[in-house]
Amino acid sequence: MPADPPVAAYGRVELTQRATLLSALPQLSRSREPILAVCPLPSELFGLNRGFISYSTKIPRALLASAGGALFEVGNNATVHDIGTVLIDGVAQGTLDRGKGLGEGGSKLRLKEELALANDRNNNSTSAAFAELSVIVGMTGRSNQGTFFDTKGLNGSVLIDGEEIEGEWEVWPLPLDDAEKVTKLDLASLSASSSSLLTVEESGPLLLRGTFEVSAEQAEASSVGEWEGEEGEEEVGEEDGKVGRRRRRRHPADTYFAFDGLSRGVVFVNGVALGWYDLVEGPQMRVFVPGVWLKRGTNDVLVLEMLSASSDGGVSAVESVLEPDFFGPPKKKNDGGQEEK
Repeated sequence: MPADPPVAAYGRVELTQRATLLSALPQLSRSREPILAVCPLPSELFGLNRGFISYSTKIPRALLASAGGALFEVGNNATVHDIGTVLIDGVAQGTLDRGKGLGEGGSKLRLKEELALANDRNNNSTSAAFAELSVIVGMTGRSNQGTFFDTKGLNGSVLIDGEEIEGEWEVWPLPLDDAEKVTKLDLASLSASSSSLLTVEESGPLLLRGTFEVSAEQAEASSVGEWEGEEGEEEVGEEDGKVGRRRRRRHPADTYFAFDGLSRGVVFVNGVALGWYDLVEGPQMRVFVPGVWLKRGTNDVLVLEMLSASSDGGVSAVESVLEPDFFGPPKKKNDGGQEEK
């Protein structure tokens, strides 16, 4: 059997740049303008099979005046598919998770009571009369059982206190599969123009960025290559009686990303989506980073955090480590010292 590929630890990556996902929609979407729709339809009808999707519309602010907070609900007896954040005027109200099923946290969310008065001090009467409702939905996977087609996003109906929201919706499909577009995203300019509330709890999903270096010595010590010759040099070889030509390619060793000051989201390296991490439910606490997507010199790390990132002076970070962790968070124990189910 072949030897295990080498694994290296490249150190800690502090995510010092941050901006709201809402502020980056035109830069990350396939087009510079949103798609207009009469209702929040599934993502597949907008040509999106994976990634994220944002839905926004204007609603009368009077709908938010319920004592105890208005009730947001996904209609048609369904949930978001798969993880969604609800925002009013760019302020996060909470998260819906398909895994929690119908009911609170899965298809229903209590909005913050004070929102009805949020724009009283605003002299713009139109702004005071209407609020912007946004729902950002991330997709995590698909069910393949039976004849059920597992559509993603929202299913065409949103209600507040039982009243269906009607009107024009702006939809931004976000495939996030263009490595060049993801890498060139300028978070510094976005954070200056977006809300000053740069915490997930206040402003919804965040984009966070940092970089790390792979030195020539690190790359050489851990690089992958099976035959002699200079990098890029071709070699003629024979295998199973067939003569072919192979090209030598050396690259840094694989690694794993661990997460500090983050909760649940997607991580990219050099513009390539590596996958979801989930420190809340698991099981993927760390993410595998193939060395073929790393390079000598500066490597870019971008994180899209859906739930919670360090704030108040704390810095979220990604750590390049040697070991995987696909076993989920530690289980809580009851007063008797036994693990809770």
